[in-house]
Amino acid sequence: MGHEPPHLNPLIQEGGWLWRITVNNVFEGLLRRHPQTYVFGPSLATKWRFSPDGRVLTFTLRQGVKFHDGHPFDADDVLFVFDRLMDKSQPTGASRSDFAELRQWKKVGANQVQLTFAKPGFKVLDSLSHLSILPRHIYGKGQLRNHPANQRPVGTGPFRFDRWDRGAFIRLRRFEGYWGSKPALRQVTYRLVMSREKAFELLKKGAFDLMPRVLPQHACGSGAPVTDKRITQRYRMLVYYPVQFYTVIFNHRNPLFEDVRVRRALSMLVNRKLIAEKIFCGRARPISGPYWRERPGYDPSVKPRRFDPRGAAKLLAEAGWTDSDGDGVLDKNGRPFAFTYLRFSESSVQRRLVPILREQFRKAGLRVSVETISFTAALARMRQHKFDLTDLNWLYYYEQDLFQIYHSSGCHGGSNYGCYNNPAADALLVKIRATLDDKKRATLERRLHRLLNDDLPGMFLFNVADVSLVSRRFDGVSPSAEWFQMRDVRPAQRGGK
Repeated sequence: MGHEPPHLNPLIQEGGWLWRITVNNVFEGLLRRHPQTYVFGPSLATKWRFSPDGRVLTFTLRQGVKFHDGHPFDADDVLFVFDRLMDKSQPTGASRSDFAELRQWKKVGANQVQLTFAKPGFKVLDSLSHLSILPRHIYGKGQLRNHPANQRPVGTGPFRFDRWDRGAFIRLRRFEGYWGSKPALRQVTYRLVMSREKAFELLKKGAFDLMPRVLPQHACGSGAPVTDKRITQRYRMLVYYPVQFYTVIFNHRNPLFEDVRVRRALSMLVNRKLIAEKIFCGRARPISGPYWRERPGYDPSVKPRRFDPRGAAKLLAEAGWTDSDGDGVLDKNGRPFAFTYLRFSESSVQRRLVPILREQFRKAGLRVSVETISFTAALARMRQHKFDLTDLNWLYYYEQDLFQIYHSSGCHGGSNYGCYNNPAADALLVKIRATLDDKKRATLERRLHRLLNDDLPGMFLFNVADVSLVSRRFDGVSPSAEWFQMRDVRPAQRGGK
């Protein structure tokens, strides 16, 4: 783990390691998307059906499922999750936004649950596959935000929570009472090493079986550290371009970034090709929008903004920013163009990226200070919109719904940390959600791509490859939009590669 999650309840907070540890491991959804084919299959529900108009979805629940404490799973647990999810007094805003059109949830018979939506949505099944079902008999008592079970979760998944040593590791054990095929692994330990440089040194000694997202400098070139015999004898390298985009976020509540000409100018001050080579060893594809390049919603005709300091200076001047007093810093109405870049202390990529951006901005007459705090503290600040500029690596499952990031409603409890507000984007985001036909939806997504590239809620930078190292002792370790699925990992066969 690159950082330690604050808790282990995926219903109330987004977060990479929180989700990787809990979803499809400790907790399960009603259905599950196959990590390689991306086809939906049964999980806590054995089957489901839509009404002809796509507004009513009925699930038949699996019988005989038990939670890790032995308590039986039933329809009341599903209804409890939706009660909490849709209660605006509960801290479930990010997850709730996926179900903005949900109007009713009820039990139909002994083992069926029915969901009714105001309008159909293309991402309903995908969202449900990642909506963790929590036991009502445990989480129904007390406040969800600070529930003791958030630290010792109880689910129905193939692994049960075992131990959490703060600052050291989180350990899961195989759930012997699991309803489905039991995993080959008896135990999975997620070890906290906040420095990936230190983690790589430990890797050489065989401390880990899987190290996701090796630093680019460790895997760069013919003489890269990954070619060390201590590495090659123990590990094999996996390269995968995930459903992801790397973006710098503008806080649109800051008057500095109100003018789109300023946002475009800053985007033109970023030398994407240089950064891709220098920091990511060429394993970063410059992008012009937030969709995955392999998806039909990405418009390849929209090219990433080229590095153009002269063009940027012209745009800034048109917006009224000039160096009127000759001190090397642009100013307007007596105010210097100065802002603070929020950086995460755990991020080794930011440690290299931010100085490059800062220097490019400085040459253009912008004064940039850097504030470095932990990711957890930074995320709290972003939720409160108390920052000027920062960057995030947005990871998705197979489907990309940008609603909570770019719809104006996401400014209040969602993930629209920069409070971006564009009525045209809002309308497209709503229409995309309601369009079930894949081809028609892709056409709308390309329109949104072009709009966001023009209006710039942030600076779209890269789709960055994940380079991971996995022990040769194991098979079934495959990167995907569903991350690594621990239930599929098994000992390698003798004589295998």
